[in-house]
Amino acid sequence: MRPLGDASTRDSLSLEQYLDLVLAANPTAISAELEADVAEATLRNAYGEFDPIFEGKIERKTKSGLPTVDFLSAGLELPIGSLFGPKFVAKYKRGTGSRLSSVDLTGAEGEAEIGVKSPTLARYLFRQAPCNVRKSRAAPRPFAC
Repeated sequence: MRPLGDASTRDSLSLEQYLDLVLAANPTAISAELEADVAEATLRNAYGEFDPIFEGKIERKTKSGLPTVDFLSAGLELPIGSLFGPKFVAKYKRGTGSRLSSVDLTGAEGEAEIGVKSPTLARYLFRQAPCNVRKSRAAPRPFAC
């Protein structure tokens, strides 16, 4: 048996190392850290309500060298950042071909659409969108997206 006073055999921790070990094993501290992660994810979700949406589709089919389907669609939805979530919408569609559905069929020049899309008020009365608007306006942008 070694003597208790022998410095070479004794393990020691600094106060900072001890506190790090205690915090790593403390369920309350772990829970608080997870709650901070949930709050950051909720904030990112609130910012996501204002992300622009780009969409596009190209479809082309030929049979015996002739186009049976030639379809192009592109669009942009840009949220206007107000309480009830209206969006600026711009879309273009061109569809030709002998086997294209009548819904997608257009002239050779295509069709363009520009407008404002506004959801119904009831959608926002039962959702978190008003809360997300307040969160995104109140919180600083701590992270780059």
